Parts: sequence; C-alpha cells; structure tokens
Amino acid sequence: MPTIHIDFEEAVYIVAQYLESQNWFLVNIYSLTQEIWDDIIESPTVTTLPRQTFTTQIPYAYLAHIYHFCSQPNHNQHQQAWQELTHWAHKVAKKICASESPDIQEEIAQLALIKLTRSCQKQSLNYPRTFYAYINRTIRNQFIDFRDKQDRKTGQDVSIVDIVSNTEEKSDWETIPEINHQQASSTEQIIMEDEKDKQIIQFFANTLPTELQRQILTEYFINNLSPQQIAQKLNKKPVEIRLAKARAVKRLRQLPQEKKHELLDILNMGRES
Repeated sequence: MPTIHIDFEEAVYIVAQYLESQNWFLVNIYSLTQEIWDDIIESPTVTTLPRQTFTTQIPYAYLAHIYHFCSQPNHNQHQQAWQELTHWAHKVAKKICASESPDIQEEIAQLALIKLTRSCQKQSLNYPRTFYAYINRTIRNQFIDFRDKQDRKTGQDVSIVDIVSNTEEKSDWETIPEINHQQASSTEQIIMEDEKDKQIIQFFANTLPTELQRQILTEYFINNLSPQQIAQKLNKKPVEIRLAKARAVKRLRQLPQEKKHELLDILNMGRES
C-alpha cells in the first residue's frame, strides 16, 4: 500500500493546481474532484486514497468533458473547448516528437487535430474517458507515419510526371526534385526550356484554385526551392507550405485524364522522340 494518502479537501487542492497549470477552466473544480473521487472510491466508507492514483486520473476526467463540448457545435463551451484541446495537442506533440524541430512538431499536432475533429464530429468514442489515450495514440501514430516516410526514402524525388502518371509518391517531398531541366547547351534549348516553364506556370494558373498553391508548386518544381526556402520567400510557416503543397498535389492527381495528358505534353516539349 502507498504511504501517501489524501482526503477530499486535499484532492480539491490537487485538482485546482493541476487545472491551473494546464490553463483548463471549463469544468468546475469541486464537481470534477467529486467525479474522480466517486470513480476511484468504490466504498462510501473510504475517505482516503493514494495521491498519485488520484492525480493521474485528472486529465482523463477533464478531457472527457472536452470531448463532450467539442462534439456539440452548439454548446456554449464549444469554442473554448477546441482552444484548450488544440493547446493540449501541441503540448503532447512537443513531448512525443521531442527529437524533431518545432515546425515538425506543429505539423504533426495539426494533422492529429484533423483526425480528432472527425472523431468529435462522429462522436465515435463510446467511453469519453478514453479521449486522453486517444489523443496520445493519434499523435503518436502521426509521428510514426512521419518517421516511416523518412525511413522509406529511396533517393528518388517526386516529380510532376509521377503525379500525373498516377504513380505513388516515392519519398517525402522535403527533398528537392528536378523537373528534368537538362543543362542548356544551346540558345534554342534555353528558349525551349523557358517556354516550357511558362506553360507549366500557366497550367498551374488554370488548374489550381489558390494563388498560394500556384506559387508553391512554381517555386518547388520550376525554381527547385526547398519547403523552408519557399516559406522564407513567401513569409509563411513551413507547415503552411507543406499543407498547401499537399492539397495542390492532390488536386493534380485528381485531374481528368485529358488534363494530365495536356501537362505531359508540356513536359515532353523539346525531347527527341
């Protein structure tokens, strides 16, 4: 048996301190304490319990309420609940992805929040107390996916041809692809490559819905800039560049076959048959 025990009044104090440390303010301290107390104490005659056992239950109990608020768009605490969940997700991502840069940590947190949003919208958790573990598992899975992508790199970079030819992306798009710009050995070839670039940029203008997506693909595929370089040039966060690029690539992959052939024709300009 543990030697450290608490009574109900000390439990209230522990809950108050914990909620304040997390900037959690949506649930009444006394009601949350009573909820946890009743959950742990099976017999009404028991008045003490191990301090650590009680403390570890606080995030489980509180995040169950967050799940409830986030699952109900019309609830008056809905917006604040999402703010608290977002803050918590970033905190968990920072801990789980401690070996990665802040930008990667932020990206993984945002991707996890997309899945958490779907879960809340579908109200897919039968037992809200599992939301705490679900958050951690979702973020950890996103991190594992990220590391797997890094491990599977083959040295081959994604190209526009890969995209429109319905082939799977061969590696993480962090690496810089080559758009098959050969060393220009003549004035004619230089003019041809310049014309090809102009037509590709025009193709992006006609098929991509946002100026940001068009700018990113132009800088990435035409000017061979890395995501970090694009972010600096456009005064954006790298995570914004990655997400916008992913949406743009998805858009190109979903183009009708005739549009894909149009782009392939542009890419094949100047090549010997």
